[in-house]
Amino acid sequence: MNTFFELASQNSVWRGVMKNFYANHNHVWVHMDQLKGSDGTPSGYTNVARAQSYLSSSNPVSKYGQHRIIINSDVLNKSGEIGIDQTFLFMALVHEGDHARRYERHKQTGGTYDGYPGHKDFLIDRGGPEGHHNQMGAFNRGMLVEAMKEFDAQIIKSGGTVPDYHTDDWYEAMSWYGLRRTQAWEDFQKSNPEQAATYSNLINEQIKRNQDGINEE
Repeated sequence: MNTFFELASQNSVWRGVMKNFYANHNHVWVHMDQLKGSDGTPSGYTNVARAQSYLSSSNPVSKYGQHRIIINSDVLNKSGEIGIDQTFLFMALVHEGDHARRYERHKQTGGTYDGYPGHKDFLIDRGGPEGHHNQMGAFNRGMLVEAMKEFDAQIIKSGGTVPDYHTDDWYEAMSWYGLRRTQAWEDFQKSNPEQAATYSNLINEQIKRNQDGINEE
């Protein structure tokens, strides 16, 4: 995890997401814990990370107006190392960072989103539980793809290797992970049915790889 966070802290996309907090002297706490569902049971490794904002009653730093991103400890293998594809994990970190950034803008504007008309459109006018995801799917997936590609370049520069399956299609597919309940995905399926099916297959294959990596002895 230390190596992962060191690379993440140097990634220009991640730093761009976090710049909002640096500039306003606000903080995002990123740490590892076991994520659980509403019934109190572990949510499992497919729930890679979660953002909790000052609006969340389950966020212990909410009283300070701060946010936290939890990386699910269920992604570790039996040796206590990251068991899933690290670039996939980094995508989830950036995804949750974008959630935190939107919550922060909501706080800064007193809930009006003045200066952020796109946020207001998706989160207030359209609303619903997928408000953030709708905007990510429509406008911010490119950021996730850019983040993953740069992260892989960082791994190679540090002397590591990246899997051969990290193709352009793979990056695009992984950017849809967590965004397949959005209007953007429905529109994409209608306009690009074959590509959407390919992406869905790549996501399912990656879930299986992640599971195998976690269960390795």
